[in-house]
Amino acid sequence: MAKPGIALPSVFSATGLKPLAELVAAAEAGGEGLLDCSLFGGFSYADTPDTGMTALAITDGNVDDANQWAEGMAKRCWELRDRLFQRELLHDVQGGVDRALEAAASAKKPVCILEHADRLNDSTYVLKDLIARGVKRAYAPFMFDPEVASAAVAAGEGAILKMPLFGKSSPKAGGAITAEARVLQARHLKFPITGPLKTGMVIDVGASALLEIGGVLVSVISVQWSAIDMDCFTEFGLKPDDFDIILLRSKTHFRELYEPLCAEIVIIDTPDWGPAELSTLPYEYLPTGVYPVSG
Repeated sequence: MAKPGIALPSVFSATGLKPLAELVAAAEAGGEGLLDCSLFGGFSYADTPDTGMTALAITDGNVDDANQWAEGMAKRCWELRDRLFQRELLHDVQGGVDRALEAAASAKKPVCILEHADRLNDSTYVLKDLIARGVKRAYAPFMFDPEVASAAVAAGEGAILKMPLFGKSSPKAGGAITAEARVLQARHLKFPITGPLKTGMVIDVGASALLEIGGVLVSVISVQWSAIDMDCFTEFGLKPDDFDIILLRSKTHFRELYEPLCAEIVIIDTPDWGPAELSTLPYEYLPTGVYPVSG
């Protein structure tokens, strides 16, 4: 086992992105005398001494071959460290929404805005901007706010909610929205997952509602579940083609479904708990020399 000393943000750990795709292909190809080898992207939002990428090789007693492959892979990762961090893909809120609206104006499919730093599905940075601009035909699926969801179910369809909306999980979540929300649908929601992850598993997301806030539709649920499949549309009688903008909060799991579904993916980096800029997080146990936090 060898560690290159790189903490890779989740948004850059999609194995279809180059050059990571090439490194993963090299791991899949293996090497002479190796029983198995893997390259792990790691989970960079864990504050531990072991956090970071890892190259692993397995042999039947041939330690030198295993070490040679693992150390060689770690060296390749380190040499590509700047390219692994594809900062050119990142936008701030204003620039990202500008880009998404520009692309949507001529696109024949929806444009995905990825607010990837939101780890609790309640961040309000982009949603506030869309509402303030008066954007229509936009959808923010499966936002987490049990208080709002329960209030919507209690009030019923057609009601107007006047209460703080979302952004409550932490001071990093962007702060609550104060706009009025009209309840379009409200009920207890339980369904079998149809997407590529945990297919067929029945998930109960509790009190749920479809809200209209300005011109934006928002579905709100009471149990954490990311919108990575079609259920966030079909359970409310919606279709992706109903919208020009889809606001997602996944990191990589969304890609299998949404890459072919959307005309473009616009990644917006916000100061929530899962940012691309890892140096903004208060690590205590990460070893020294780990790029880009301390290396």
